[in-house]
Amino acid sequence: MYTYSLGEGCPHTHILLGPPRRDVRGAAFVTGLLRRDESLADVEGALRIAGELADELTR
Repeated sequence: MYTYSLGEGCPHTHILLGPPRRDVRGAAFVTGLLRRDESLADVEGALRIAGELADELTR
């Protein structure tokens, strides 16, 4: 799992998470994430995980 955290000098953070793919790894993968490469997106998986995380945070 790659993680990349951006603080941008403000009291907040952005965290991008993504499992590497066989064809896109390392710096190319992180660059794709930062450029919001749509081919890396798993919208259904992201929505499912976001829901699970929201449930955990509201317990």
